[in-house]
Amino acid sequence: MIDEQQSADAPPALILRNVEAMERAVSERFNLIERLHALIIKSLNPQRHFSLVYGKPRLNGNAAKFMYSRFGGKFEYLRDKNGIPLCIRHAGEIDGEPYYAYETFGRYTPPVGLGDTVEASGWFSSRDDFFWKSGDEVKALGEIDESNVRQASQTECFKKCIFAGLGIEQWDKEQLEALGINCSSIKGYGGKAAGSKGGQKVETPEETDRRGEIEGFCHQMYQGGAKCVATGKPYVSPTDVLTKLTCNDKFPGWRSFKAISAKSVNMTYKEVKEAFDAWEATAKSA
Repeated sequence: MIDEQQSADAPPALILRNVEAMERAVSERFNLIERLHALIIKSLNPQRHFSLVYGKPRLNGNAAKFMYSRFGGKFEYLRDKNGIPLCIRHAGEIDGEPYYAYETFGRYTPPVGLGDTVEASGWFSSRDDFFWKSGDEVKALGEIDESNVRQASQTECFKKCIFAGLGIEQWDKEQLEALGINCSSIKGYGGKAAGSKGGQKVETPEETDRRGEIEGFCHQMYQGGAKCVATGKPYVSPTDVLTKLTCNDKFPGWRSFKAISAKSVNMTYKEVKEAFDAWEATAKSA
């Protein structure tokens, strides 16, 4: 590497050679990472390494373990001064109802040449739909196994560290199929459609996709630690994101993704997408 003074005194030909060398090094690194990612994708099992999350195929904890076992490196949970893993319990209320959440912190250092050390946190709440709801029924707080919520935050932390450290992103259906992944074999793929019993309207594929995108945006904001603009506090579940983003003086906000009416899907999508884009832009610039 040439310092500023050397660069100023160096002849143009030497500067050009250094720039070309840097360009080759960067290009080789990109190509290496792309080949490694392609190799991983071809090795993934759609039924085992992907889950349908809020209408979208997403790499799961099994995928993170698979990548970690293949790539290696070092993962560890961050610890306090007493050597205890940092898994912080948060508690609060929503509409007068108590809830709790766990936030776990971790660090992953990829093998030499694959990237820098990254730190991330995983957050899960008792108000996450996975724990809070059973079908259309809402569970009482005492019916939820708190150890499962804690474990989910640890798994989420591990996933985020591994994926971020290896430069792995979440792909959409079209990208995955272009890479040879059969999305139709992912358990539950296709989204939740309204039933046709009793003359109920069957949700169209377009409405299902749009509803799935709304859920995906809300899930990412929740998992990313986004805060409600009105209260300044973190959202406690993807549903909480939806409710607070869609409430106004005349409407209390949608209380579930399934409740969004077909005629309101497009407007709700626009509201949530604008909030998601604003949050994502702020998060990237931070």
